[in-house]
Amino acid sequence: MVPAFTGTTAINSRIHSWYGQFGAVAQKLEYTLGLRYEHSVREVLSLPRNQTYSLTLDNLFPSFNMLYKPKGGLALRAGFSRRVQRNSNFALNPLPEREHSETLEQGDLNLLPEFVNLGELGISKDMGRSTLLATVYYQGVQNTINRVNRVFADTILSRIFTNAGLTQRLGVELATDLKLTKSWKLYVGGTVYRFTQAGQLFQNEVIFDRAAWVYSVNANSTVQINPTLSWQANVNYLSRRITAQGEDSRFLIPNMSVKKSLMNNRLTIMAQWQNIGLGFLPTNEQRITTTGKDFYTSTNYIQEKDVFLINLSYSFRQVSKRAKLPGNEFGDKEF
Repeated sequence: MVPAFTGTTAINSRIHSWYGQFGAVAQKLEYTLGLRYEHSVREVLSLPRNQTYSLTLDNLFPSFNMLYKPKGGLALRAGFSRRVQRNSNFALNPLPEREHSETLEQGDLNLLPEFVNLGELGISKDMGRSTLLATVYYQGVQNTINRVNRVFADTILSRIFTNAGLTQRLGVELATDLKLTKSWKLYVGGTVYRFTQAGQLFQNEVIFDRAAWVYSVNANSTVQINPTLSWQANVNYLSRRITAQGEDSRFLIPNMSVKKSLMNNRLTIMAQWQNIGLGFLPTNEQRITTTGKDFYTSTNYIQEKDVFLINLSYSFRQVSKRAKLPGNEFGDKEF
């Protein structure tokens, strides 16, 4: 037992909400309007401190979505929503935890949830069997949660979950869903946005106001070679991103698979090649760098690459409709 690292944290959350929604459909126009009121109370009991930390919040969450289809396969979209992203128990736990010899990690009892405002304007065009899409969007996150560092001892950093101000994204997303042939489908999409983050850390000890351009690209291609044999490949790339105290490097993930069905689709064989590296691609690895007063740290996280999997599945009975299991939308699809 080490007293500085030993204790109990009990978290109790009570959330009550009331919401309403109105929608209408005309010949070319569809729209919905919604409003949710939420009253939440969170109590955190920390032992052996024997202290209770309470947080009571009352918030309104409006939403608006509109779809207008003039003619010729053209569609115009507009939307706005405000959502809440609640804190995890891990981020609230104030007990220090030794992640490894260089890092001491702990949460914040007074952590606030993130509030996300998202607005979008989009246009799409159907051209035969293909679709083109373009969207301009804005996202603002209040009380952004970051893991930040400061010096704990000569060779140990204290990593703390904290609210790190306001982050904003203003950008454009382009995508195309192409059906090149009857058996070949290709999706290519990408987004570029201006990312800004401003706030303060450690009671105004650190004040920051940072901005950078960020982009991502993702593509997916599927070829139906014959009715029982298909090939699929995808790649996702995310560029360098800034954080409150440093930056995260680019991130690349390419994958490929071949699927074969036998015995009237009862037996399926799938071969997968995940995190394709080929011996030279920087796949599934990312360098995270943070700097501050009296410290600099940079770690390159290298995960497994060139992973080969073979999956076999057999259906003893053909099921026409999959059973619908009960679900929980808490934190997933909050109106």
